[in-house]
Amino acid sequence: MSARVPSEELAHWTAHAVAESENAARRNKPVMWAYHLAVAHALRAWFADVAPCAVEDRVAQGGFAGAALALVQKADAECPTLPPTEAAHLWALRVYASRICRAWDVDPPQASLNWLRRRGGEAALR
Repeated sequence: MSARVPSEELAHWTAHAVAESENAARRNKPVMWAYHLAVAHALRAWFADVAPCAVEDRVAQGGFAGAALALVQKADAECPTLPPTEAAHLWALRVYASRICRAWDVDPPQASLNWLRRRGGEAALR
């Protein structure tokens, strides 16, 4: 379990994505720069409606955990049917959302990537 609460976990992983983006820019990796920047923006957008709260406010922190769990469930439901780029981005957000959930002691089910393996095989046959 993380020593951080969900709002801190969100801030940590958003900052991590921004740092990865900056690092990619320094290394002249424009695709990775854009990817990590998109992840940071998407995380901020997904959690934008969650009211800011004090770290000690366990009830309010539940809003962040609830939003993270909703993102996990959205990715599990939609990724198998989305176009590849959208599926990859939503899946990356799911990974971060799972980490935020764990800060609230909620461990989302281990996600299956069978849909990805199937689709990878289908693409190879074309």
